[in-house]
Amino acid sequence: MQEQASELNPPIIAIGSSAGGLEAVSQLLSNLEPGFNYAVVVLQHLSPTYKSMMPELLTRETRLRVTALEDKVKPVAGTVYVVPPNKNATVIEGELYLQDAEPEISPKPSINEFFISLAEEYQDQSVGVILSGTGSDGTAGLKAIQSAGGITIAQKPDTAKYTGMPCSAIESSVVDFVLAPDEIAKKLMSLPDALKVQQSISQSVLEKIISTLNQQTNLDFSGYKVGTLSRRIRRRMVATGHPTMEVYLEWLTNTPEEIEALSKDILISVTAFFRDSESFASLQKNLSKNLDQLQAEDEFRVWVAGCATGEEAYTLAILVLEELLERRIVNPVQIFATDIDEDALNFARQGIYPQQALSNIPEELVKKYFVAKPDKTFEVNKSLRDMIVFARHNVINDPPFLRLNLITCRNVLIYFDNALQSKVLQRFHFALMEKGLLFLGRSESVAQAEQLFNYIDRRERLFQKSGSSHAVVDAKLTRKLTNLNIRRKESPQQLLDALTSHLNATAALCDQEGKVLQTSGNVNEFFTFPANVTDISVFDVVHPLFKSELMAMLHQLKKSNSGQTGRAINLNEKNWKLSVTPVRPGSDNRVLLLISPSEASGASKSNINVSQVYSDELQVTQEQLQSLVEELATANEEMQSLNEEAQASNEELQATNEEMEAANEELQATNEELVSVNEELSVKTSELTSLNNEYIHLYDSIDFPVLVFDNKLNLVRFNASAAYEFNLRIN
Repeated sequence: MQEQASELNPPIIAIGSSAGGLEAVSQLLSNLEPGFNYAVVVLQHLSPTYKSMMPELLTRETRLRVTALEDKVKPVAGTVYVVPPNKNATVIEGELYLQDAEPEISPKPSINEFFISLAEEYQDQSVGVILSGTGSDGTAGLKAIQSAGGITIAQKPDTAKYTGMPCSAIESSVVDFVLAPDEIAKKLMSLPDALKVQQSISQSVLEKIISTLNQQTNLDFSGYKVGTLSRRIRRRMVATGHPTMEVYLEWLTNTPEEIEALSKDILISVTAFFRDSESFASLQKNLSKNLDQLQAEDEFRVWVAGCATGEEAYTLAILVLEELLERRIVNPVQIFATDIDEDALNFARQGIYPQQALSNIPEELVKKYFVAKPDKTFEVNKSLRDMIVFARHNVINDPPFLRLNLITCRNVLIYFDNALQSKVLQRFHFALMEKGLLFLGRSESVAQAEQLFNYIDRRERLFQKSGSSHAVVDAKLTRKLTNLNIRRKESPQQLLDALTSHLNATAALCDQEGKVLQTSGNVNEFFTFPANVTDISVFDVVHPLFKSELMAMLHQLKKSNSGQTGRAINLNEKNWKLSVTPVRPGSDNRVLLLISPSEASGASKSNINVSQVYSDELQVTQEQLQSLVEELATANEEMQSLNEEAQASNEELQATNEEMEAANEELQATNEELVSVNEELSVKTSELTSLNNEYIHLYDSIDFPVLVFDNKLNLVRFNASAAYEFNLRIN
């Protein structure tokens, strides 16, 4: 698409506005000079039932040609196209198309829809401008343009009649420039030259920029393609107004904010739901075969490397969940979605997307897996969220996830050079299980590690792991991983069992709530585990003699975060001592429970016998404690009931709030339309007033009397000569 966009002529500047936008658009266009090398598309929110005079009004404000946009038009440089009311516009293969807007209550034309299509077609040659208006239309579109490498501009809020749209874009950090309308015009006039400046970059300057980014952000871009780095650096040069690479490098070195901005630009966090639908259809077909091979309770593990804002991860979750539901199986699914852009990950974790982002998802899946919100956005439901873990991870340097059934890494390898591609592909091979799948973007291949993967679908870039994992390790890591594999031949559990047997002790690893995670030693002597149960509390299985003391010790450990040791307890004519110790004090909630022989002296033994005398009293105390625990459980159940009632009330309030939000949206849309109509009427009124004043002056300059009567012969108008001749005056 990018190669195609470079051939499109001319490039397009898209201007979106709403309430108060007519004045701002007029100011902007009035400062554009003839010979402007861009076509301009104006998307002004208008009433669908009002015949707009906007093209005629703008014609008087600019020396550029202004026309109402028609369907399937090839744009011409120096021409302003105004999208008509109740229509939405898109750009496809260099031509402008019109579609009837949906009848839903939303601003028309949609600024987001056009901006997103512009970004897809023109990539880094796209330019988006947001002017005065209420709401947030245009913010998602600017994000798409910025991600594609284009230029984004918003009107300075203190110059806008309505600040909603400009502020929404600015607060979302998707704006390169914040300017007044006349300043925007000057910036647009300079763009054709600025985008062509310094097309080449010296190796020394590039290396210094990469080194600066590595030192300040700990991100190594040395393996990225030179062309990719050059394009993103030039984009930042245009955005910051620096004419040469050397000047930009000097400014970059002393500006931490620009270092962060450039690194985010290079990362290019772009993705979409069901991107390349034919590719996902091929994946779904082969995914079905892999799911059929799963054993009962086997976990299906997926890694989405370079997940960006999460659309692809949620797409895979939908595909896997649909396949599981079709087979009526309940295998657990774990999807690891990773990226190095923390802002993109935070967006993905929220799982809230604009309506335009869901255009590729079938309607039945949207209703099934997304929840509509009052602001026309959609939130991913809980069933998808629970399947995915979003985490910051560097696919180049960080260890890969293991035992994976599927890895998707789409449109990431295209930015890496050959050596780095080979390294990443080797890591993927190592991470996949036997017959695991690798899913790449259509512009990517496994040419740098062809012996490691077999083609399943060459066109859709779907591959299957070939051979075992030992062949994937690069030379730099061979010795380390070989040693690691040797060490792993023996199970750590064998070492633990041998140690506890030597000490004649029994150990259990638990969390601070008492859930048993792992055991070792003579477990059956001190613990009684029920069959077929894995998630169980240590208090339910430990020998009754140790139960009360263990509860007290864990309680004390939570308070002090330090190890606790109990008294000697006689069991089966032997003395045993219980101790609990935090595994990592201050940073880990796991606890080691150890039951070991007690070195009791004669005095200690007599104390044990004496303690038996008080066993009845201890039993009574334990019963009282049990009673208190039961009362506490009852109180907790009552609190839970109250909480459920409060939750129900909250849901009712939420439903009421959503209805009010919907009503507010309707009023907001109507208000924007009325403001736009009012602006046009105000301009026409001013013109009529001016014409009327000219008519009066001309009327009064006539030498002979002129009197005008209505149908009932009532005098309605006369000129100055008539007033003088007949002694008339206005009451």
